[in-house]
Amino acid sequence: MASAILSSKKERKGEDLHFAAAPSMHEEKAGNRITVIEPEDERFSLLLAKLQSSRRVSFERTVKNLRWRFLDCPSRQYSMLAIGDEKGSGISAYIVLRSVELMGMRCGVIADIGGLQVQPLKELVRYSVRLFRESGLDAVVAACCPSCDEYTALRRAGFFRIPSRLLPQPLHFI
Repeated sequence: MASAILSSKKERKGEDLHFAAAPSMHEEKAGNRITVIEPEDERFSLLLAKLQSSRRVSFERTVKNLRWRFLDCPSRQYSMLAIGDEKGSGISAYIVLRSVELMGMRCGVIADIGGLQVQPLKELVRYSVRLFRESGLDAVVAACCPSCDEYTALRRAGFFRIPSRLLPQPLHFI
């Protein structure tokens, strides 16, 4: 992957690739159910409220903001998945996915991820990586602060930190 990035003469960021989680998609594992989620789901609102109140976050995680940022975006296509108990009474984590061409490679992107416990986050990440592989993508990327549960889940799911000089595009912080 590093040699592909360093030797690439292609644009840093190309066009979006077709990737979408089917609306009926779900998987059950160890008492948890992974499904496509709509932001208006009351269980999702409860999770977001817990995330907002439990720690500092990089952006306002509310239903209105996530809908605006991801689902109502006319130039990009995102899929939002959630994991919760199989009874459907609660959601413990969510993930937002898209696919795009970066440095000539077809990449799956974890655009956002949130949850209160590492294990459900890890299951959701592993499931998402499997979806990207089944779609024939070359790599999966994510940006995450190292001091949170989401970072721990990404590391436990097999992600590793890339040196800043090899990143396909700079991350801008405001």
